[in-house]
Amino acid sequence: MISAITPVREALSGVIFGVLPTMRVSEALDFIREHGVTHLPVVVEGRAAGVVCTCDLEDARLDAFVSSVMHTPVVSVPHNASLGEAAVLMAERGVGSVIVTEEERPLGILTRTDFGRFGLAEAAFGERRCFVCKTYDHVRMDERCGYFLCGACRAGSRAPRDDQELGSGD
Repeated sequence: MISAITPVREALSGVIFGVLPTMRVSEALDFIREHGVTHLPVVVEGRAAGVVCTCDLEDARLDAFVSSVMHTPVVSVPHNASLGEAAVLMAERGVGSVIVTEEERPLGILTRTDFGRFGLAEAAFGERRCFVCKTYDHVRMDERCGYFLCGACRAGSRAPRDDQELGSGD
């Protein structure tokens, strides 16, 4: 049974995928869709140099390099850290994933979605969930409204364009 004291290495699933900083955003989005992942380490010489998330890539120009949208420094935990320690670090740093390392080499990636799979998301992240749909995935503070919103709810709450008329419904 997985709990907050379980070492992160025991909670990792499958193969870790990474991308190069010179990859185009459009290629990285294709890669993410092909492999069904949401976070990718940006790898240089076998080490994680940054991290990109689907949200970062979807908000970027398709011809931009991944390095222009990657988050640095990398937030990582050693493979023998507990899930509880990883969750605290993620909450303190306000990130949706941590890179699990062994001797500074990426061994895996742990995301908020993983905590949800283990039934630990609420204990780990508490109120840091989407104000609208209550998910813990891809949640960021939306500066426009002051609430935590996921990517899907942020997209649905975009400010109207200048050419849109407000309040003109039936």
